[in-house]
Amino acid sequence: MTKEQIMRRLNCTEIYAQRMIDWATNELELRVLVAQKDHELQTRKGIEEYGPTETATA
Repeated sequence: MTKEQIMRRLNCTEIYAQRMIDWATNELELRVLVAQKDHELQTRKGIEEYGPTETATA
C-alpha cells in the first residue's frame, strides 16, 4: 500500500500516512491497520454538546 492510497482512503495527511507505514511491520499489518482506522472513521459518532451555549461579550 502506498502513502497516496492511505491518504485517499483515510483522508489524512502525508505525515500520518507515513507514520502508519512506519508502525506496520509488513504489508498485511499495514492493510489491517488502515482497515481498522477506516472502520473507526465510519462508525465514530460526532461530538455532542449538551446545555446552553455561552457567547463571550467584550
